Amino acid sequence: MHYRRATLSNNPNYLYISDQSTLESYIESWSTEPFLFVDTEFIRTQTFYPILALVQIQAKGQTFLIDPKTIEDMSCLKPLFTNPNVVKVLHALSEDIEVFMAELDVFVTPVLDTQVAAKWLNIGESIGYAKLIEHGLDVVLPKDQTQSDWLQRPLTDKQKQYAADDVIYLEQIFAQLHQALKDKDFFDVTLEDSTRLASNMLGKPSDQYYLKVKRAWKLPAANQYVLKQLCTWREELAKSENVPRTRVFNDVALVQIAERLPQSKHDLTNIVDVHPKQIRKYAQLAVDCVKEQVTALAQQSSLPEFDLIEPGLNSKAQGELKKMKQAIGVKAEQLGIFADCLCNKKHLESFYRRYVLNQPSLNYDETYFGGFRQQLLQPVLLEFLNHE
Repeated sequence: MHYRRATLSNNPNYLYISDQSTLESYIESWSTEPFLFVDTEFIRTQTFYPILALVQIQAKGQTFLIDPKTIEDMSCLKPLFTNPNVVKVLHALSEDIEVFMAELDVFVTPVLDTQVAAKWLNIGESIGYAKLIEHGLDVVLPKDQTQSDWLQRPLTDKQKQYAADDVIYLEQIFAQLHQALKDKDFFDVTLEDSTRLASNMLGKPSDQYYLKVKRAWKLPAANQYVLKQLCTWREELAKSENVPRTRVFNDVALVQIAERLPQSKHDLTNIVDVHPKQIRKYAQLAVDCVKEQVTALAQQSSLPEFDLIEPGLNSKAQGELKKMKQAIGVKAEQLGIFADCLCNKKHLESFYRRYVLNQPSLNYDETYFGGFRQQLLQPVLLEFLNHE
């Protein structure tokens, strides 16, 4: 068996930008490009917010490595990242979008995700960057720098070349994907889905986090209300201390606290299994939050209005949902695409809740079922509804 060795491109033709004036001198020329190829290196192991370590840009066949550790004001990139005439091409864009929001306070748009493009072209549903490059360019990328310290200075030559390769090959693979998308008339839908994916990263209010804790839907309404307050407390605390949520308490611990309503630090210690340091630092704060909410609820004649966590579907509903997925799968197969391109699990379930169960769904998005999906999906969904 022949194994291909992972190698760097050994292309030293990149410009390392470490000062404000040099960065600003290139922005105008980048703004004339129809497509800009973008990647980042960042660290997020010990913090709530990601720490931007490097921005890579490929434009006009040139590679640029931008050092945010030495540049005074990276916000000069904002007009470029929001220029409606420049499509920013990224791979698996969610984390990069979040990094730019956290560090530059900018929502990058318009965007095209090559992972989404690969899905529409039936290459892979959630294909990683290295696999995509290997598939399309027959190049095996090394992985040895992935977990290196990107905050160290100076960066090593290997780190710089690794970072440069990410956008060098991104431009090359996009040339293939772009042509294939145009041939199949899928370019616009890829842009649409990429934009929707990016929009999912827009910050939601702290008091809405509890809705993500799906395992908590069985809690009584009053306990869900306490969970909401606990999640809000943890969210604000994690942000203010800039630590990961799990450094305070993980979701499982918060559900246990909301269910048992401990009234003392000792009570809490007996019901959650977390690190002693978390108990010492945060247990009393969590108990105070619980006691405050329990007291407030006891003084009211009814629960305040708030959204309950969506309940799980029963076996009958799951069976019907499976039939809908199968019907969509048949249509997708006819089109030569993954069924998830037509309708993913989250949106299909939200449609089912709204139009079959006649329940409100917090995840229902009217725009998702418009455009091309209305044309392709409407006959499938209407046939299902007509048989109900």
